[in-house]
Amino acid sequence: MQWIERTLNSIRKLNEKHETIVVDNNSQDDTIRFIENKFPEIILLTENENHGFGKANNIGIKKALDEGADYVFLLNQDAYVEANTIGKLIEVMESDKKIGIASPIHLNGQGTSLDKLFGTYVAPKLSNDPCLFMSDSYTQQLAEYYEVDFVNAAAWLLSKECIEKIGLFDPLFYHYGEDVNYCQRLNYFNYKLAIVPNSRIHHDRGDRIIKKDNSQNFKFRSLLLELSDINKTDIYVAKRFKYLKKLQKRAILVDLLKGRWTKIREAHLYIQFLIENKTAILDSRIRNSRN
Repeated sequence: MQWIERTLNSIRKLNEKHETIVVDNNSQDDTIRFIENKFPEIILLTENENHGFGKANNIGIKKALDEGADYVFLLNQDAYVEANTIGKLIEVMESDKKIGIASPIHLNGQGTSLDKLFGTYVAPKLSNDPCLFMSDSYTQQLAEYYEVDFVNAAAWLLSKECIEKIGLFDPLFYHYGEDVNYCQRLNYFNYKLAIVPNSRIHHDRGDRIIKKDNSQNFKFRSLLLELSDINKTDIYVAKRFKYLKKLQKRAILVDLLKGRWTKIREAHLYIQFLIENKTAILDSRIRNSRN
């Protein structure tokens, strides 16, 4: 509720003809009643459970395509668009049909700087094809768009053709990781991910503390991302499964000798996670490589 009015008002002011779909993930506040009263033009899809990020977005994407959309713009509930945001993205996508996803520049909620995490996505990389966005910004020689490996899905414009080729968000991921997986698949099918300098959103999350995640859930999600990556061969994945289980079993023996019971429990959970999710991971690889 702290964001929704400003977010939906910003969408109302878009220059382009559009339909707005809100997927309510079983919210427990006043969101549904507020939208029904203040924004009656919105297509409101109310769910009886919290589906997480990917599945809820899939529901909205399917509805948009059923309504005849040529493009689908995904927007977080804590982000605000400018009037020309989507128009500028469409111009770029129309100029190069290999761009499957176009993203605006993510500013902070006040528009005074780049969003913290977005800044890391577009920072120069020590690779053959580094993103030169920051360098060109400084020298005021901005290109129409820049190809990047990843931008989080807080504000993605996807073409209908891209969705039909690559598919929807993978159900393997409940919340976090689904956008990374989608970018892996984008790369597999030789589509581009572009950021567009003259298109902007304001991502209002500046008060959130960003810190290194050492949780078990993060480790498991990293495993899913590695093993479900269809850019990696099936042979690599099969060997990786065997190696990881062997590595954890060896760690258990060492920890037994040293009496590190917490470490032993973590290793058991790691092995159990691999065993329980192997079928789902392999099914995901088959499904996503054949779209």
